[in-house]
Amino acid sequence: MESLSKRALTIALDLRGHGDSDKPLPGNYKLDRMAEDVVELAQALSLREPYLVGHSMGSIIAVIASYSLPAKKIILLSPTHEMPSGIQLLATVVLLKTPIGKYIIPKRLFHKPSRELLEFVYRESAKSSSEIYSEVLMQNSGVKLPDPQPDTDVVLLIPEHDKVINKRYLEGYANRNSAVLMKIPSSGHNAALESPSEVTHLLLKALGIT
Repeated sequence: MESLSKRALTIALDLRGHGDSDKPLPGNYKLDRMAEDVVELAQALSLREPYLVGHSMGSIIAVIASYSLPAKKIILLSPTHEMPSGIQLLATVVLLKTPIGKYIIPKRLFHKPSRELLEFVYRESAKSSSEIYSEVLMQNSGVKLPDPQPDTDVVLLIPEHDKVINKRYLEGYANRNSAVLMKIPSSGHNAALESPSEVTHLLLKALGIT
């Protein structure tokens, strides 16, 4: 954020249910609604043709939001190609509600995380709850990464050691949509935390503002 904000107006929002945003139960945590939040924020700030950057599940949100915003470019970091469903969804929800799950899941999102980095993630994750995370997953079961509108520039940033994403599917997605695919070395799913310098470099390159 610090490096990017020196070159362009840079805005990061906490999605509903995440970080410091509200977390009501019951609540609407569908990705379509989260995409509307992005669109409404951009409109409220009078942003014209913004660049949209989405990480993991946020990649689906970014693409959906681009349907209503004339985005200059969409950058998808470690994009989720499909939200969990069936047995995978059930197992994840059950694991989220166990004490050990709160420690196992974050570790899977990195390649070689330091103790300090994991402790930071544990603290940030504690801002929400397993009930909210489970609700997000259940309300979006099986939702797939949509194709962008024709002629929309898309860049995929793929970590070398990401254990979450389906790399083969994403390679096909990139080919189908004439997207640029860049690889992030020595990093897992949460590459922006694990390899911030490398991700920043690739983001600036993708944005064309190096």
